[in-house]
Amino acid sequence: MTAKTETVRLAAYLKAKPGEEAALAQALSKLALAVREEPGCIEYVPHAVAGQPGEFMFYEVWESQAALDAHAAGANLKAMEAPFARILAEPAKLVFLQRLA
Repeated sequence: MTAKTETVRLAAYLKAKPGEEAALAQALSKLALAVREEPGCIEYVPHAVAGQPGEFMFYEVWESQAALDAHAAGANLKAMEAPFARILAEPAKLVFLQRLA
């Protein structure tokens, strides 16, 4: 019998510097298209936070922790380090989720 691999779900919250809201929205949309092609990515969906200008959230689902780790160390996020340093007001906040039903 093989051990079942648990999917990993998380929300990533990002906040743009004032005046960088459109740049961040565009960067997140472009990033999502690339990340969805990564091995182990089940969902990677950017959202604008309603009523909170400049605030964004990714909902992510990964096949495994190993897939998420590979994403975190991969080329797509590495390519965003410089743009994020310029347009993010603060580091991204990651919230890991447990599905209830």
